[in-house]
Parts: sequence; C-alpha cells; structure tokens
Amino acid sequence: MHDRATQFGGINPHLHPIHPVPFLVVLVDEMAFITAYQPDRDLRKRAEAAIATLTSQGRSVGVCIVGALQDPRKDVISLRNLFPTRVALRLDESDQVDMVLGDGARDRGALADEISPLPLTGAGGRLRAARSLP
Repeated sequence: MHDRATQFGGINPHLHPIHPVPFLVVLVDEMAFITAYQPDRDLRKRAEAAIATLTSQGRSVGVCIVGALQDPRKDVISLRNLFPTRVALRLDESDQVDMVLGDGARDRGALADEISPLPLTGAGGRLRAARSLP
C-alpha cells in the first residue's frame, strides 16, 4: 500500500477494472485470532497496525481489507469502526445485529437474526417474506 502511495504521488489513480494497476483485496478470515488470541504479542500489535493502516488509507490507492469475525459478542477487534461497510449474515440473537451493524440497525429493519438456518427455507427466506407484507 505504501509503495502504491509513493507510485501515485498523492494523486488518486481513479482505479477502474481496465486500469493497469489491479485493485487488491486482503481477506482476513478469523480476525479474532490475529487481533485477540494470537499468543505472540508483537505479531498481534503488527497485525493491528497493518489493519488500521489498510482500513484508513488503503482505499485511495486501490487496497481493500475484508475482515471476518465468527462471534460478534466478543470484543476482539478494537478497530471495528474503521471498517466502513459491515455485513451481517445469519446471527443467533437480536442483540447481535446492533453489535455488528451499529446501534438501532435492527430497529431500522436489519433482521439478520431472523435468517433461517434451514436449507429448505434458504438464507434470507423469512426476510423476503417479511418485506413482502404490506
């Protein structure tokens, strides 16, 4: 990311799919391990610093980070607010919706706790039915 920033010289490159510099996506699965459970303290601090840098400065030079957490009840990432877009898949409890998406998200219609785990219903099946009601 820093190399790209130097290359672009502070000019936004306006990245498009045809641009010669590819858009990079950094995918971190099980973010809790590197931000909270990693036994090596120095490695944990380096990971947090890298995540903070990528989330706050990466977009302008075509670098995006996607972080996945398995349990929103555990406060395992202090950088949660640096992620501008949050997605909640099926959650177990209504309180978890606000934990993931922000205060009042469930009251505004984010019903991620109502997504069915049953394959016959399909993920989001109950949400579609609820939205179709007058």
